[in-house]
Amino acid sequence: MAFELKDGEGSLWRITEKKEGDDRDYNGSIKITKPGEYWLSGHVNTTKAGKKYLKLTAKPKQAQAERREDQGDRDSVFPADILPFSPLL
Repeated sequence: MAFELKDGEGSLWRITEKKEGDDRDYNGSIKITKPGEYWLSGHVNTTKAGKKYLKLTAKPKQAQAERREDQGDRDSVFPADILPFSPLL
């Protein structure tokens, strides 16, 4: 059974045998099913066989902006005047 990428995930693998000097250093793929702008993160992982690769994760930029809007104004939730440890005092 082949490895199947989840939506918003991918991987980059180091190319060990370059054909030309200016050939790319890594290749791989990422699966993104919805159009738009994404934040891209990379984490160094190691396979069970000991081969290192870069695991990629893509998260929609719009989703992060929507979360901020849902949180609303923090002062209305945590008024600075009732929190003695607030840095706003």
